[in-house]
Amino acid sequence: MSRVMLTVFALLALSSAPLHADVTGKIVKYKAGDTKLVGYIAYDNSIEGKRPGVIVVPDWWGHGKFVRDRARELARMGYTAMVMDNYGNGTYVEPPKEAEKLMNRFTANPSTMEERFD
Repeated sequence: MSRVMLTVFALLALSSAPLHADVTGKIVKYKAGDTKLVGYIAYDNSIEGKRPGVIVVPDWWGHGKFVRDRARELARMGYTAMVMDNYGNGTYVEPPKEAEKLMNRFTANPSTMEERFD
């Protein structure tokens, strides 16, 4: 069988996998120290037993639809994906200046970053 045929079969198999996914996504509340955090977890209910986990780190805009959609895509691939909350309270901002302020404040304090990742 040629490489082209194998590639086509592989792509067809991979593209059909998400059709069988039963993805659940939900908000999860947790804390880092005294800071209230709002994350999002997505997983495929049709998979039984253990599955690999992935932490999804938001871009500088914060915890929004884009990163939740990425978590759902990872769940369709068989992962349990948790979107972390790097700013606190599930903060999402759109103006670039606000995002820059939040990101600079977050990255300026390595102990806060470590606590949130843990």
